[in-house]
Amino acid sequence: MRLQQLIDALAAGGVDRDDVTVANLERDLSAVLRRLHAGEYARTDFVERNVFDVPRRTREFFSYMEGYLRLAGRWIEALDGFPISELDDVVDLCPGWAPKIELALLRTGFRGTVVVVDTDARALAALSSLIAGFAPPFTMAAECADFFAPPARRFRCAVANHVVDDLILSRFAPEPSSSLYEDEGALVAAWLKIAERADEVVAGFPAELAEAFSRWVAPDGWLLLSHYDSFVDELLGSPVRALVDQVFRATVSALVERGFVVEREAPAGYVRLKLKQR
Repeated sequence: MRLQQLIDALAAGGVDRDDVTVANLERDLSAVLRRLHAGEYARTDFVERNVFDVPRRTREFFSYMEGYLRLAGRWIEALDGFPISELDDVVDLCPGWAPKIELALLRTGFRGTVVVVDTDARALAALSSLIAGFAPPFTMAAECADFFAPPARRFRCAVANHVVDDLILSRFAPEPSSSLYEDEGALVAAWLKIAERADEVVAGFPAELAEAFSRWVAPDGWLLLSHYDSFVDELLGSPVRALVDQVFRATVSALVERGFVVEREAPAGYVRLKLKQR
């Protein structure tokens, strides 16, 4: 049955047209029909709200961008004194959809190549497209690859911004983590189950993370990490936050055991490590 026919049937189905349920269904289905014809479902995720509320949509976008810029500012502070301009390339590990590192590098004037590595090809394409709009002085290159798989080459500088929680989820969730983010209840349930296995996760996963990170860094190169309580971490509650924090700190310790030296620690959970020449 076509949506318009369904709307007409609801109105003529023997139920009073002023019935609250019928009126609400008619309104919602009319909105669905209008959005389908207008192509809104192909263009925006804002379909559950008023698509004509441009100020609210713009305000939401600005709130995300302001958050990205705040984090970029923290990275610029953390990079103070670091020879970023001397590097030919930087690899950004598991950035997802958020161009936080790239916005920081824009403001540092970096002129080399930024290689973004993630398993989500759509995220890589979107991130690269957004940064291209800023006409960056650096070159962007995207690689759809698994962080845990041995890379084709190593880099003098690898960067990972707030990735430990995503990596825990990708390893221990009962289903692909990408699909979990689309279902709020499933995501919370997955994290609570993982938190119940906290001792197991903390006992073995940091060494696995340290091994994977070390594969991306060339001898005498740097690994720049950051960890902080994100909005999602705060929503998930203290057990999950405590677990992710433990894994991050244990991963740094495991990296030191693998030959890295902590060169600098800064506020907001920033750690700069250098791999000793072997």
